[in-house]
Amino acid sequence: EHAIMILSQLCREAGAKIFYLGAEKNPDELAAFAASQKADGILLSTHNGMALEYAKDLRIQLNNHECRIPVIMGGVLNQKMDNCELPVDVSSDLKKLGFIPHGKLEDKFTYLLANAPAVSPPSITKTPPVK
Repeated sequence: EHAIMILSQLCREAGAKIFYLGAEKNPDELAAFAASQKADGILLSTHNGMALEYAKDLRIQLNNHECRIPVIMGGVLNQKMDNCELPVDVSSDLKKLGFIPHGKLEDKFTYLLANAPAVSPPSITKTPPVK
């Protein structure tokens, strides 16, 4: 919770309006909210072992909502894979989806917000499971 408060303050100082949706939001809820609010971008953090799966589903939902905004992903950017004992880093896969992976923001936060590119996301054919 403390990290969320710090990031929210940094975003506000950079001129951003913040909407905190809470933990465990599914990709459709996040994309629908971003589209309804005409958000300029999404900043999210993922849990260990699920970054790529979540990102793929989020890309599908953003495309479905015709929401073309930058997504900065932080947190533990790895995914559990069938052929590996431990989760593997998926930062390069997130970039291919048009997302901006960033494990450590350090002093680059304002730069990232100011310079996040508008994206033309790739099309994905996978249909997310019904939840």
